[in-house]
Amino acid sequence: MIREVLRSDIVHKSDIYSLLSQASWESKLSGSSTRVFWTPRNKLRKELWESYEKNNCWKIYGSFNSRGLITGIATLIIEPSLDSMNTGSITNVSVRPENRGHGIGKSIIEYTIEEAKKLKCKEVFVTCSNHNVPFYIKCGLHLHEQCMKIKLF
Repeated sequence: MIREVLRSDIVHKSDIYSLLSQASWESKLSGSSTRVFWTPRNKLRKELWESYEKNNCWKIYGSFNSRGLITGIATLIIEPSLDSMNTGSITNVSVRPENRGHGIGKSIIEYTIEEAKKLKCKEVFVTCSNHNVPFYIKCGLHLHEQCMKIKLF
């Protein structure tokens, strides 16, 4: 089952934060690519979740197994536009390693795109590494122009 993640869903040892840490930034250290894991303190977790609940431009969708545990997530960031048609960005896509290869990631992306339509997004963007491009093509997205970035930390 896929649906929006609720505060009550994160009681299982803060499941969502372990998934988010898998989808976190990569950093170049000693010439090799290494994941930078970020797990907020309990007080900060509460503040982040309260901020999430107040913000209509940020949605987290999760896939849940039969026991109600989160198996995968995606975040939709909605950028309002003056022409009343929003732009969506999908980020923080992650599926637990033991649940990969079963179509969960593709299902979450498809669900998130459908939710973006309901939220009046005229288009949805995903920025990803080159090795993830084939996955997003399977999800119905296509390559579009270039992405630029600057590291601030």
